Amino acid sequence: MQYTPWTEKSEGVAFKSAVIGEGDGERKVAAELSTVILGPNSLYDMTAILAGVEHRCEVKKMDPDGSFATGVEGRNRIRPLKNTLYRLQEQVRHLQDAPYFTLEERVAVAWFLGVSLDELAAGTIRRIHELLVMLHGLRGRWLAELPMVQVFHPLTGEPMTVRSDVLHGVMEMLGGTGAGTGAGTGAGYDERRVRLLGYLAHDYIMDPGTFRAALGDLRDMFGGLTLIFVHEKKGYCVWNDMMGEIQFHRITRGCPRFRVVVPMAVGGGGGTV
Repeated sequence: MQYTPWTEKSEGVAFKSAVIGEGDGERKVAAELSTVILGPNSLYDMTAILAGVEHRCEVKKMDPDGSFATGVEGRNRIRPLKNTLYRLQEQVRHLQDAPYFTLEERVAVAWFLGVSLDELAAGTIRRIHELLVMLHGLRGRWLAELPMVQVFHPLTGEPMTVRSDVLHGVMEMLGGTGAGTGAGTGAGYDERRVRLLGYLAHDYIMDPGTFRAALGDLRDMFGGLTLIFVHEKKGYCVWNDMMGEIQFHRITRGCPRFRVVVPMAVGGGGGTV
């Protein structure tokens, strides 16, 4: 990453901030770009004229691992995803004592129930994805093993074949007829397994890829903003997409962190800043 060195325009302006809600380097960048900080109630740190065009700018200090924090805006942006994960934990909690799991599956479920959703490192995210793939496969196997039953269409009277869990749901909705007995649901019907299938009906289980996709979509929070990365000694860098890519990294203290990935100058691949 190429930094623009600090100049005499910000000489005497402290890099580190002692003001709550104001990040390190913000005042120094504001001095360099002849603008002002908008304060903690603004959706972005400042506006600045860059190459003759006004930009809404966010100032970020890079950590040694090439990642940066997002603060309040990140906490707000990630709240719906965390709520979805909370619901997943609550649904999975109903599965922990089910007699249908292997030891490996039990261990995976117990591990997930102990995960803090405010602290999700890359390895934890990978294990959650693996759990979702496992539960997705389990749900598919259980559905395939359910007996099929023949019923009659309520309007036409024509015979039709449905899964027994669908019939069971209709029977309960109509007042519980047959609930607890398996009546009319076919041989081999397992009512407890059918109930547990209801807890496997979660978006992330039915399509495990949506979990990682939702994490990746957190990058949208930077839409319409120009990121300016700051370094106490090196200066500042006005980021643009030609320089590389901003990727979701992890969740720390309830806030998403991102990392900057830039192409290698020599050879293939890329690396973090």
